[in-house]
Amino acid sequence: MQSALVLLSTLFVMGLGASYAPAQQPSSGPQSDQLAKTEQAPSAGALYDQLLEKGIGPIGERYYPIASPSVAGKSEDERLAAAQEVSGRIGWKRFSKDSIFAPVAINIESIKNDAGQKVAHRIHCAFVVYGQLEELKNQELLENILLASTKEDNTESQAGSSDDPDGQELSQQQLRAAGVDPESETETFAKIGFALFNRVKVSGVIRADRVELADAVGAAWQFDSRFVGELAGQWRRLSKNNLGAPVVGEPNNYTGCGGLMLVQTIDSERLLVESMMVMHEPPEWFNGSQFLRSKLPSGMQENARSFRRKLEQSRK
Repeated sequence: MQSALVLLSTLFVMGLGASYAPAQQPSSGPQSDQLAKTEQAPSAGALYDQLLEKGIGPIGERYYPIASPSVAGKSEDERLAAAQEVSGRIGWKRFSKDSIFAPVAINIESIKNDAGQKVAHRIHCAFVVYGQLEELKNQELLENILLASTKEDNTESQAGSSDDPDGQELSQQQLRAAGVDPESETETFAKIGFALFNRVKVSGVIRADRVELADAVGAAWQFDSRFVGELAGQWRRLSKNNLGAPVVGEPNNYTGCGGLMLVQTIDSERLLVESMMVMHEPPEWFNGSQFLRSKLPSGMQENARSFRRKLEQSRK
């Protein structure tokens, strides 16, 4: 299920835990057969191109593009050199070590508007795993690994489950009512919600598409600003009252969050798992502090370790 892949990719990129069970989809019939055939054909997709060219938004009135993948589309010699560059100050020897605990390259940059105000983060996360791409072209396997990775550290964040409207794929009727027409047969739309460290809940509809290139596989995704009402992008403050009971604040509009997660071939035995993301952070979330920026790396590192661990277990 495409929405499962993209939701899990989203949570994985952000180092968040999740409580999520993908909705069951029909396993046979003309429509599912057609989707299966479509997924076999390598395709970057319109959404992939949009994220790299137009960018993610709107944040204010602007869109901010993500960087191109570091390795995908390059020759074998170029792929290795590009991966070595990603390792940065960590150094290639440590970065590429065949270990669950090998370092993760993380870079978080502030994005400022024309007035010099911080409005978003550009988040980059990358790490090496040992294996061949064909393993992870199996969408069910990739989903299972991501699901396990985002569940292992579930102390501070939760997303919607299969019994909750969050985490569910939108129906064709809902798409027609919103005037939204998917640009490809593999493009899907899902209502999701996730909490950021028990401080803020973000929800809305994510537009997603599987990305499959000759040397990479993954997902592109973005909060879709075309939806209104209960499906509109929103954020709410999370707090507790004097008795310790949870309190969810009033909804505020939210747009400007999306990214790309790709597993890319480096050489015959190594893969680069790379996530690029732009995330709008309203100043009201954490009073303009560095709270979010300081919290994300530890979750990303733990998810990378879990990804490696679950990939290894899948081979047994």
